[in-house]
Amino acid sequence: MVLGFVRPRSKLRLRRGVSDAGILELSRLEEGARLVGMDAAELRSDPMVYENRDGLCLAGWPVTERIARLVAGRRAEDILPEV
Repeated sequence: MVLGFVRPRSKLRLRRGVSDAGILELSRLEEGARLVGMDAAELRSDPMVYENRDGLCLAGWPVTERIARLVAGRRAEDILPEV
């Protein structure tokens, strides 16, 4: 729910399938990191982040949770009325 407040929505997608639940997909790492207020180099250095040659980035659950907490703190005024 928290990640749904990041705009544009097409840049971040939380996977929900059985085999990949909790995986966060960022269409472009540079843009996605900027949207959530993180440093792209910090994300790239995390072993739970995979980036392919086209820029598609997949982040494992620990990174997804860290990003969600960061977004929740920065967008609290938008998120709390919806909860």
